[in-house]
Amino acid sequence: MPITGATGPELRVGGALNGADLAVTVTASSPTSAPGSAVSPTVKVSALPEWRAAQIYLGGETVLHDGRVYVAQWWTQGVTPAKSGPNGAWSERGVEVATSKGVVRAWTDSWIYTGGEIVAHEGRLYKAGWWTRNQEPGASPYNGWTDLGAY
Repeated sequence: MPITGATGPELRVGGALNGADLAVTVTASSPTSAPGSAVSPTVKVSALPEWRAAQIYLGGETVLHDGRVYVAQWWTQGVTPAKSGPNGAWSERGVEVATSKGVVRAWTDSWIYTGGEIVAHEGRLYKAGWWTRNQEPGASPYNGWTDLGAY
């Protein structure tokens, strides 16, 4: 079935599922075809509910807000994810970044990282030495991040 309305490899559509707002992003990719050629691509679909102020969220629930993915840290209602702050009710899950060491997530100030996790930040890869949150990789040699080099 042809998809209309796409101007690039991604198409975002919305609707409702069981009475809740739903956003779906469809990403098409084909590593063997030139851009603009006709292909039967692999389609990756991820569906997350859009954040709603009136909704009660429990710790661990995931939402989409302003195109970003957030995970509730505890019971919350009415707290806008993007305005939650680095120690607030919501943690932003960084986007996936393809690197020479594989796919890792971009660093965000509100996500909790544990020792051994690798993140992408400002063109470089960093490895967490211990539990950390709101400690920017590369900002200080004492904040627990080891610079693994450019990606």
